[in-house]
Amino acid sequence: MQKELRMMMIILVALGLITGLILGISGIPMIIGLTITIGFLLYIISALIYSNSRFIFLGLMVGGDIGSIITLFSHPLVLPFLIIERGNGHISIDIDFVQIIVFAEIIYQIIKYLKRR
Repeated sequence: MQKELRMMMIILVALGLITGLILGISGIPMIIGLTITIGFLLYIISALIYSNSRFIFLGLMVGGDIGSIITLFSHPLVLPFLIIERGNGHISIDIDFVQIIVFAEIIYQIIKYLKRR
């Protein structure tokens, strides 16, 4: 039963990632913002209700974030937690909170794994 549940979660995370990527590549800032915001809200709600399902919405946020980096930024320089956009005579620095959430999730999983050992 655990193996099937884990396999189903992997498939659903992949579908969330692909869906977020498709919506992110659309290039419409409102759709990209809504994808990441709705994914974030569902991530928080699902973390409270059923903690394993939060990865589906984390995949949706990551897909939307990657899609927005691909389409919205002209010459992005992606750094940890920052995106620096170099355009026509201007530089824009954006904080990427999706990277911060993913980093916090990875640290949490490492700590959880080390406590089990």
